[in-house]
Amino acid sequence: MTGFRDREHTAVARGFTLVELMIALSILGVLSVLLVNGLRLATRTWDAVEQRTTEAHERHLTAIFLQRQIELAQPLRLSRDASPKQISFIGQHNALRFVAPLPGHLGAGGMYWFALGLADGEAGQRLVLSYWLFQREDWERFGAADVEQAVLLDGVKNLQFEYLEPATAEAPARWVSNWEAADRLPRLIRLRMTTVSTNGTPWQEFLVAPKLAANQPGA
Repeated sequence: MTGFRDREHTAVARGFTLVELMIALSILGVLSVLLVNGLRLATRTWDAVEQRTTEAHERHLTAIFLQRQIELAQPLRLSRDASPKQISFIGQHNALRFVAPLPGHLGAGGMYWFALGLADGEAGQRLVLSYWLFQREDWERFGAADVEQAVLLDGVKNLQFEYLEPATAEAPARWVSNWEAADRLPRLIRLRMTTVSTNGTPWQEFLVAPKLAANQPGA
């Protein structure tokens, strides 16, 4: 009788052990699924953060480069005659063209035309810098075969330039979309740009002051 009870007790103990094992395996399976999903989410989050960091770094480098180049804009006459007095600066609401020294990493140096504007790309529009050797009365060569181009940013949705028009006796200083003063540089240039990665939020206001603008007559 005692032996029967011992066998019954052992069977019950084994039964509880199997149930506990099945429960433990079920819990382990749920935890494994949660762990895998958590790892996937963490990976996606890390990739997104890394991409945003890279894009922010690219925008920062672009802003520094543009600021340095525009600061060096030269008010060179496009004609050797006294008239017309158009200098080497053409400012529009969505494009900018000016003459400045070529940075050493782009070539051998010297004075070059620089043109900033948008062009079609794979991910929407892109900010493109075109540059070519400066020659008087030859500023219409934009788009010629010997013009070099560099893509500064991809995924640009909007580009806007504004120029500070100085105060006069009749009116205070104001921002204009097109620079009409053909004989001098603007004292200040404002650039606004919206990219796909910023979800329609413009950059922080980007202001540049050409260094030689302060030396112009009437400045």
